[in-house]
Amino acid sequence: MAEALLNNRIDAGWVVEPFVTVMMQSGKARALVYAFHANIPGMDISAYFAKDSWLRTNADGARRFKRAVDRATAFINDSPREERNAWIAKFTGVRVELVERMTLPLFTTELNVESLQANLELAASQGLVKAFDVRTMVWKP
Repeated sequence: MAEALLNNRIDAGWVVEPFVTVMMQSGKARALVYAFHANIPGMDISAYFAKDSWLRTNADGARRFKRAVDRATAFINDSPREERNAWIAKFTGVRVELVERMTLPLFTTELNVESLQANLELAASQGLVKAFDVRTMVWKP
């Protein structure tokens, strides 16, 4: 997306980090809106998914996975900024100097079901999907 924008093949695009920071620093692009925040403030931008059949046969493994992710999230949130940035750089391959300039997401341990439902309703209002209750998709360990 960033390359297409910078080479005038498109007029606008939805770009995510670290590309937003790189483009903004180039001076060749500007942010029109931060879509995640403008559409649904506080919206989760990622989640883990599994089939119901897998969860039924691997519930213990799924619970252990969630505990491990929760511990890593707490570690990232509780670490000093320099340590957090070093870990993010190590596990993403993004240079630490760039991580320091990026706008990072909120790292949470609980799914924001309300924002997920609002996102679904927004997509349904555009005719992209049919509306339903997203709570039917959320696994309760």
